[in-house]
Amino acid sequence: MKKHVYRSTEITKVNIAQLGEKVKGKKVVFGVDIAKQDNFGALLIGEQKEPVITIKWRHPERSREMVQVLKSLGAAKVEVALEPSGTYGDPVRNLFWDEGIEVYRVSAKRSHDAVEVYDGVPSWHDAKSGSVIGKLHVDGASSLWKMEGEYERDLAAVVNTMDMVQQQYQQNANRLEAIMARHWPEAEEILDRGGATFLELLGLFGSAQEVSRQAGEARKLMRKVGRGFLEQEKIEQLIGSAQKTIGIPMTAIEAEEIGFLARRTRQLQQELHAHQTLISPEGKHGRRHHKHYAKRQMSLMFFN
Repeated sequence: MKKHVYRSTEITKVNIAQLGEKVKGKKVVFGVDIAKQDNFGALLIGEQKEPVITIKWRHPERSREMVQVLKSLGAAKVEVALEPSGTYGDPVRNLFWDEGIEVYRVSAKRSHDAVEVYDGVPSWHDAKSGSVIGKLHVDGASSLWKMEGEYERDLAAVVNTMDMVQQQYQQNANRLEAIMARHWPEAEEILDRGGATFLELLGLFGSAQEVSRQAGEARKLMRKVGRGFLEQEKIEQLIGSAQKTIGIPMTAIEAEEIGFLARRTRQLQQELHAHQTLISPEGKHGRRHHKHYAKRQMSLMFFN
């Protein structure tokens, strides 16, 4: 197999008139290797597998200029092939679509698997990768990659936020479990440490000793938060465990720490619930994506 030497030309040194003569009236493919700053694009004509030029440009300073260069060549049609690179390629992809240039997606796995296919050399570098991506598109190994609509972007933002809150909530709940194992180990056998009732209880009273001392107020709070879902028997069991716990009694400062942690965990739980509601089948962002919601739904119990 013939070895290929991959060279690139800075965008400022591209002879646009000369290049335009080569591609005028023809279909071209522009295979782009996206990076944070130095981008490379290999221009292929029709079904040819060798690029007529590989252009290098600095992103984001010259990305708009790169799009205009492609548009000005006079090709019958321009198709751009990109490999997903996180969010770095999104501005470039959007620029192409804004100019009416179709963008296609080539998976990273396909491009890396094809590293030796076209030239027999296992090396991988920027100038070569743009060429490989373009060739894969010519061979039909790509799919149209449109920009997401406002609705899809909003939904993704809600889900991303929900995931962040979920992670923080779980971390706090785990931390609370470890502390309760030291100071009130019996409690978790009765109530869910991450449930609303227990979090509200600790957020207000802070320790088993304080729950025992203010048993009447503790009962009222648990009935209020439990909303009838929490059995009276469990309430009495928890009060009894607070009175007889083998846990190490908390200092006043430790109880303040627990109260703060419980209140923050409860706040995160409420924020998580609010975001789940947004993407539920009946929520603002969920009516069209109830299957997506079902996949994401967390198995949390808020009244236990």
